[in-house]
Amino acid sequence: MRLEEHFVENATLSDNYFIADCEEIMKVAALIDELPLGLHDKYLFCISPVDLSDDISSQGLTQFAQNYAKRDIVPLREIFTPGTLQIPKTPGALKELESIQKVLDLYVWLSFRLEESFPDRELASSQKSICHLLIEEFLERFGLQKQRPKAKRLASNTTLTSLLSQKNIAYL
Repeated sequence: MRLEEHFVENATLSDNYFIADCEEIMKVAALIDELPLGLHDKYLFCISPVDLSDDISSQGLTQFAQNYAKRDIVPLREIFTPGTLQIPKTPGALKELESIQKVLDLYVWLSFRLEESFPDRELASSQKSICHLLIEEFLERFGLQKQRPKAKRLASNTTLTSLLSQKNIAYL
């Protein structure tokens, strides 16, 4: 039995308190259980904002934890390679872009807690903002969101530099 499971099963509280649902934390703990991380680092990854129902997000968390365990540093460029982000043309492409944004958000979150190990916060943050703009543009084009003033809209042929290449999506 893992430490987290033992704690949840054996913790006792007065009637005025309760233990929050730990299911998501337990799932992350199972994903990273075999990695050579200290208790503090494992806990940090367990409470990180990851959407485990999203395969790309889950793979991103796992890859971040593995790289951190191996080298104690996770440069964003080793996980994401230069490519292009474009306005999604299909709902499937939109979902993928949303997943990329979640992974970038996770990187930023980890960079605030493990600053020296996740050194590319500004780069991840700017790429996350680009994802946000592209998602908004998709929603506007399909009439799912109120249009912004024209000065802020992206041109239809806009191509922006991304850090996620197609070949690395499968590994995230």
